[in-house]
Amino acid sequence: MRNVMLAAFLAFAALPPEAAGAAELKQETSEAFDYYIRVTEDRMAEELHDGRAFLWLDGFAEPQRDKLNVQLRQGEIIVERLETLEKEKRIRVPNGLIHHWIALGFIPNTTLQQVLARTTIITKSSTSRM
Repeated sequence: MRNVMLAAFLAFAALPPEAAGAAELKQETSEAFDYYIRVTEDRMAEELHDGRAFLWLDGFAEPQRDKLNVQLRQGEIIVERLETLEKEKRIRVPNGLIHHWIALGFIPNTTLQQVLARTTIITKSSTSRM
């Protein structure tokens, strides 16, 4: 079974991008993504200005926040799907999907400098060079 899976993977990997279903990014998709980012950043700025939660965890009621903090300190990774809505409706992205996630982890006995030294920050400008 393992050999069959390996053979299937290698056969798929050998296909040219066109055969594998690669697509060209359309202008309307890129514009919708940029719009989603603007709406998200505007919401975040409004929350900060209004004195609401700075950290994602702070947006939860105390019992839920305490539970999440315990999970983090026990070494769990918290992953949550997010979605920015506009006027309580989904933002349409023609010919595209936006994956908007947050992940949290607690690393004891570590400084921010140590974490950043081992972290790659991915930005839209860095992905355009890939």
